[in-house]
Amino acid sequence: MPEAPPAIDTYNYRDCSKAEEGCKMFVESLRGVPLSQISLNIMPRYMPDATTLEKGEEQRIQQLRNAPSREWRDRAGKVLASGRLIDFRSSKVIVGNDEGEEIASLNVYDISDNDMCFLTAWWRLPGECQSQNADYLQRNRDWIPSTFTWTASALCHKPLYFEEVQVERYGHTAGPIKQPFISGAHFFFNIAALPYKMAINPPRECQYPLGYYRPGDCAPWHIPPVPLSLRAFAAETGVWVAGIFLIP
Repeated sequence: MPEAPPAIDTYNYRDCSKAEEGCKMFVESLRGVPLSQISLNIMPRYMPDATTLEKGEEQRIQQLRNAPSREWRDRAGKVLASGRLIDFRSSKVIVGNDEGEEIASLNVYDISDNDMCFLTAWWRLPGECQSQNADYLQRNRDWIPSTFTWTASALCHKPLYFEEVQVERYGHTAGPIKQPFISGAHFFFNIAALPYKMAINPPRECQYPLGYYRPGDCAPWHIPPVPLSLRAFAAETGVWVAGIFLIP
């Protein structure tokens, strides 16, 4: 005679008592092990026994219709809601009435271990071991205060009088046709304005790359401002006037 199939219980064929024993053994095995030696795979396969996702989704919806109504409790045993499991999304357990209407939304991290076993069984998820109920020992000594500071590097460079920041640092170009003409105009304009720029930033001055966008950041396209300086204006004027008299 063939064996009769087991009756559908409130945990969808999952024995939560054995699962709890397995969790206790797992927690005990982790005690005293450094974090550097613990590696967990936190991405289990979703419904590995389903042939296709569509078929598995239909089976899950059909099974949820058979899920019994229950009292959902928190870790202290307080009743949070009463009803059937109708959905689980965004770490929220959606509880509804017999008509399928939503009546409560519970945080999955607040429900009891028994309710968590019910959820993973009926939603067909791998069992989850929770350690929030474990008793933590208080540290016998005070925590040693630590200070974390950041110091900028001393890397610097001389003034870059002909630099095109938008093109060379951020990769903003005007296209393969326009950009060569723009870069050429930029070069010749900077030759004319070189005394002005050298008066603002002397050739032997060290400049640091602080203030620029870091590689990989979304740098906006902007036109750099023109620095105003009376000393630079006097130097530019003096060079041009001297050039007029020196060159006949």
